[in-house]
Amino acid sequence: MINSSILYVFGNRFVGPNSNGDYQVDCPFCLARGLTEDDGKHLYLNPGKNKAHCFRCDYRSSFAETIRKLKGDAPVDFDETEEDKKDKEIEQANVLPQEFVLLDEETAKLVVLAPYLEYLYSRKMTLDRIKKYGIGVCVSGRFGGRLVIPAWNYGKLEYFVARTIWGNKPKYKNPHAPKKDALFNFECALSTGMIVLVEGVFSAIAAGDSGVALFGKNPYRLQVERIVKEARKIKVVVMLDGDAINESKKLALELYRSGVEKLYIGLFNDGDDPAEYRVPPLLVRYVPNSPEVLAAFYKFHVPKRI
Repeated sequence: MINSSILYVFGNRFVGPNSNGDYQVDCPFCLARGLTEDDGKHLYLNPGKNKAHCFRCDYRSSFAETIRKLKGDAPVDFDETEEDKKDKEIEQANVLPQEFVLLDEETAKLVVLAPYLEYLYSRKMTLDRIKKYGIGVCVSGRFGGRLVIPAWNYGKLEYFVARTIWGNKPKYKNPHAPKKDALFNFECALSTGMIVLVEGVFSAIAAGDSGVALFGKNPYRLQVERIVKEARKIKVVVMLDGDAINESKKLALELYRSGVEKLYIGLFNDGDDPAEYRVPPLLVRYVPNSPEVLAAFYKFHVPKRI
């Protein structure tokens, strides 16, 4: 029996399933990740294992997340593991994991939490800033051994990310549910009169009160719509990591076409990001195909016509 989500999103444009339960489709992410369009069906989708992987551009995610990203209203037909079910319960309840411990003056005295604080201090964070962002720790449970950084806006928990400090992989373990329009630090950034759009939470923290994390380099449509709706009249800076120049170009163009009036783009060298960089970003006012923008993208070796 053919998976209903595959049929809904891809019609008859797929191969499979094979003996492992994999469906193969042309990868829709290759172009955004700096490659040419995929016509060799390199994206493998496995509903049974809830996995998605492109063997060409190395896109990796869960099957459910990928289906939602491609078509937000698609019915998601996949086999939920016990871990998936627990994640879903947490996300629907809009609460942090039950093992979550907030870092503050009292918990900072606990020896077991010392390595987490040392890591945060190494990233130039003070206890006041840690408390401001509501950062905590899960010592045990599914997110055990990870810092948990919540995205609070207007008193509501919108999302959270969990980052290891021990070098084990994956580096980030996030909820499986879609981010929808969640944005880290958006409420605070709006109050500054400027937002700086970055990929990760630590980049947003490094950018100061104006930093806003998208939780990745390919924002959801709902995230973009929220930015346009609430930040159209203020200064907006697109400042993704150095390896995401094509994604920066795509996002800036989308915001420009949506009517963002004071739009800038910041470009890093490959390997740099807003949290850690060797050379400061090149910042230019974004107007498609203006001499300044063309020169900036030419410097970073992307096609001149944007």
